[in-house]
Amino acid sequence: MGSIRVRSGSPNLLLDFAYIGVRCREQTALPDTPANRKTLARLMQKIEAEILLGTFVYSNYFPNSKLVGKFEKIAQQRMAVNTAGREPKFTEFADIWLDEMAVSWRISYQETMQVIVKNRLKPYFGNKLISSITKADIIQFRASLETINFSV
Repeated sequence: MGSIRVRSGSPNLLLDFAYIGVRCREQTALPDTPANRKTLARLMQKIEAEILLGTFVYSNYFPNSKLVGKFEKIAQQRMAVNTAGREPKFTEFADIWLDEMAVSWRISYQETMQVIVKNRLKPYFGNKLISSITKADIIQFRASLETINFSV
């Protein structure tokens, strides 16, 4: 659920909400008054309803935001997977997942996860369909990690 607040050092209101796992904070030009809070509360309800319905388009509300490009990239990736009329393979899904999760990770952790996905997960699961990966496959993958020699 989103919130409306004032950023420290600014007299104006700020919208703070999450969209597809990304924390979004958008500054407004509206000063902190009861009438402006009420207006933004209605806007926040509309945004949250569209997010719930899956019809929210970030650029419709915040066309000048730095996050617009990120969300357009995610939408294109999802569209490419959906328009293919098939389920995504593990490699496609992993790339989308890394992009979506990156914003919530520190840079060093992003790099670590990219290495793990590239060097361990993609070679093992490769072009398997997401729905075809079973618990047994995952257990077998975990077992294969135990055989790796980590000597320096």
